[in-house]
Amino acid sequence: LDTLTTTVLENGNAIKQTNSSAEMLAWELDATQEVTDSLKHHINRLSAQLSEEKLKNMELSENLTTALLQLDNLTTTVYEIDNAIKQCPCAMPLPKDCTEYYASGQTTSGVYKMASLPSNAEAYCDMDTAGGGWTVIQRRQD
Repeated sequence: LDTLTTTVLENGNAIKQTNSSAEMLAWELDATQEVTDSLKHHINRLSAQLSEEKLKNMELSENLTTALLQLDNLTTTVYEIDNAIKQCPCAMPLPKDCTEYYASGQTTSGVYKMASLPSNAEAYCDMDTAGGGWTVIQRRQD
């Protein structure tokens, strides 16, 4: 009988431990489910934010493309206006020498028309040497 009692007691203790382990596992399962639900909620929220950011990014990309096209058009227009002004035989008097050209913003060495020369003849302007604005005139007889 002692053996049977001992076996029954041991089995009872094993059942209690199993029940205790089962309760612990059930509690851990509930806790895991709560964490899983919380993570799902965060994932859904972040997914919605990501979708919003993608839409904003697309809008910004479209705005940037439009701005770049406008800038390109403006650049072309400015270039065309600049060329028209340079080619315009306007009423503005020609500079008398290279110093005046340099002062007006022409800083590239090259040949320019001079009001101080007969028939608005051309002369070479050195815009690099010693601060620029030098008029170079050479008369050839050949």
